[in-house]
Amino acid sequence: RCLSDWSSDVCSSDLGLIRILDRDLEMAGIAKTDERGRTLDVHALRTTFCTLLSVGGVAPRTAQSAMRHSDIRTTMQDLHRSETTGRAWGARFFAGAAAGGRIETI
Repeated sequence: RCLSDWSSDVCSSDLGLIRILDRDLEMAGIAKTDERGRTLDVHALRTTFCTLLSVGGVAPRTAQSAMRHSDIRTTMQDLHRSETTGRAWGARFFAGAAAGGRIETI
């Protein structure tokens, strides 16, 4: 069952995940929003998961199953976005490592 709020539809199962994530972040002493204004939330974790699948070369149908998408088109859109993000992250990672400096996160 999904609940409607001002910004989006939120499913009741997502609300449970949000509560668990918020609790775990607090217990670990991890800020939900960093100094650059980026927010760690359930959607960000799913996006990161999809990026890792893409960078790891996982087949689209396998990614669809792992992401629990009912439509392969949703998976392909996410993989395309993730592929772009993954390339940007990889370029920053290797540039920072080669320079012996701090590795910048996205």
